Amino acid sequence: MDGELILRRLGARKQILLLQGPGSLFFHRLGGFLHDAGCTVTKVHFNAGDALFYRHGNALAYQGQLHDWPAWLATVMQERGIEAVIMFGDCRHYHRRAVAVAREQGGRRERQLTHSSPLRGQPSRRGFDIRAPSRADPNAGNQRNAALA
Repeated sequence: MDGELILRRLGARKQILLLQGPGSLFFHRLGGFLHDAGCTVTKVHFNAGDALFYRHGNALAYQGQLHDWPAWLATVMQERGIEAVIMFGDCRHYHRRAVAVAREQGGRRERQLTHSSPLRGQPSRRGFDIRAPSRADPNAGNQRNAALA
């Protein structure tokens, strides 16, 4: 994991929210790394699989309906001072609404964290590439990317 690159791209943002990740320990490892680097990480679980793969504390279980999600998320982000949101697959219904909530709170969707491993959810030897999505990038906004809002 190229931790220096991740921290450089997050900048001064230390209050991190993780939404759904891949069905693996990828977000568990990422959350641990961010915590060790001095970030406060909050994870939202949408189902039992999320809880199974993310074993750190500071997790919230969302059990409401899709139409209630934006208001619930806005409250969590405000109460916890969330400065960055990381998600796997920005096309998921909950994630699209999360991007909108982050924008309403002054955020910009400007970066993507791309996991480049051939093994789903496993850190690659190259690590992570955080880059601004471009129109020329066929993977921008793709389910294989984790968006930072």
